[in-house]
Amino acid sequence: MKKIVIIILSVILLLVAALILTPVLFKPRLVEAAKTAINKQLNATVEFAGFDVSLFRDFPKATMVISGLSVTGKEEFQGDTLFYASSVNASMNLFSLFKSSGRSIEKIVIQQPFLNLLVNKNDKANWDVTLESEQGQAVQDQSAEPEKPFEIKLENIEIENGRMVYSDEISPMKVVLDGITLDVDGKMYGNSTTLQLAGKAADFQFDYDSTKYISGVALETKSALNVDFDKLKVDITSSDFWVNRLPLQLTGWIEMPADSQIYNLQFATKSSEFENFLALVPADYAKYLENLTTSGTASVSGKIVGVLYEENYPEMLL
Repeated sequence: MKKIVIIILSVILLLVAALILTPVLFKPRLVEAAKTAINKQLNATVEFAGFDVSLFRDFPKATMVISGLSVTGKEEFQGDTLFYASSVNASMNLFSLFKSSGRSIEKIVIQQPFLNLLVNKNDKANWDVTLESEQGQAVQDQSAEPEKPFEIKLENIEIENGRMVYSDEISPMKVVLDGITLDVDGKMYGNSTTLQLAGKAADFQFDYDSTKYISGVALETKSALNVDFDKLKVDITSSDFWVNRLPLQLTGWIEMPADSQIYNLQFATKSSEFENFLALVPADYAKYLENLTTSGTASVSGKIVGVLYEENYPEMLL
């Protein structure tokens, strides 16, 4: 009996030792695979302050933790930050650690991300960082299986306390979303999928031509989406949306063929107190309504239809 206990304890100790040592042993290989995958796909400078692998954080899955991740531009956007996150946690199948390729990432948690999107006066976008294939590049052997350091088989994405800024120097226009939390559930690979999305933004701001139209507005949504990855089409099967306390419903679809976007959306407010509509009054004019007394309810419905391409914009019909 004593020998059996000793054997069991020895096995447990070996397993614990393996769980502790595995991240150390496989960390160099994962770091190299991550850098290789990124550098092959982006025309940008990618840096991170730290990289770790944990088998205990989300056991039985392995978790890669990247801290201080930053993506900065090159050429016209040299040194400009496109993306930063205090940490990115990616969960993957434990057994894929032992493979030299084909590791699958199934869940990503991004903490305190900052996404800075910019269109400059030359009409160039700082997020256009994908590398184009070079002219005269040698044709790869079709029979050879291409190496895939990481495969994306995401089923959950979480964003905690994020910030997004979109600036267009031509318009000029600026959109800011601050205090973003987002949870997306569903199979994010294959040909099509259904996604459940829940998110909030504590502060929505919109400036156009030096006028602040919206500021200090809270947004919230709970939506169900059918996504066709082949057609790049998103069907909004149900969507509850709130602008401050004003409740909205959104249905319809968006399709993104080539370099254009096609909109066919219907929106409607539920019957709501009239004062909740004041959330849509431009911030620069809100001071004139400070002493306004309102009563009663109201509702609004309409459509957003048409194509977004170059100088063409969708119509809003009320």
